[in-house]
Amino acid sequence: GVNKPVVRGLAADIFDRTVAYGEKKQLAAPMPLWLNESEQLREAVLNLRKPDSRFREFLDQRVADHHLDIYAREGASSEPVAVHLFRMLTFEIWLEMFI
Repeated sequence: GVNKPVVRGLAADIFDRTVAYGEKKQLAAPMPLWLNESEQLREAVLNLRKPDSRFREFLDQRVADHHLDIYAREGASSEPVAVHLFRMLTFEIWLEMFI
């Protein structure tokens, strides 16, 4: 409780007061943009369709295939689709690295 006023006071000296004393906002990554613009990400996500993808033994394949089919047809057409794709991809990478 003591540090926040000090940090806000310092931030007010550097930034606009509305930034220093404004409401907190979540920093959101532009996942749909990244998935639609990056060829490397597109290839990595579409590789999740392979039957030997390790995440498949842990997740419902119908749900995974549904999102991958949408991506193959329409790209990352919505934030929820992009979030599911990123979760599957990061889970696959985690499994490859640690399991």
